Amino acid sequence: MFTVLLVVCIGQDPQCFNIRDEWGPYTSLEQCGQRLERLASDVEQNFSPVIFFQRKCILNEEVETKEKA
Repeated sequence: MFTVLLVVCIGQDPQCFNIRDEWGPYTSLEQCGQRLERLASDVEQNFSPVIFFQRKCILNEEVETKEKA
């Protein structure tokens, strides 16, 4: 299972944060990739300027590890 994770900075005086998709997890990397592109596009359209530091699909076990840290 895969989850979408975006790390973005928004604005002239950047505020950085993680965006994790609440619609997942997705059973395939392809499904996750499609959702990743849609979510990234929505962020770009609604917040400007935006810098993406990470855009990726991660295995759920990676999500659990990061949440424990």
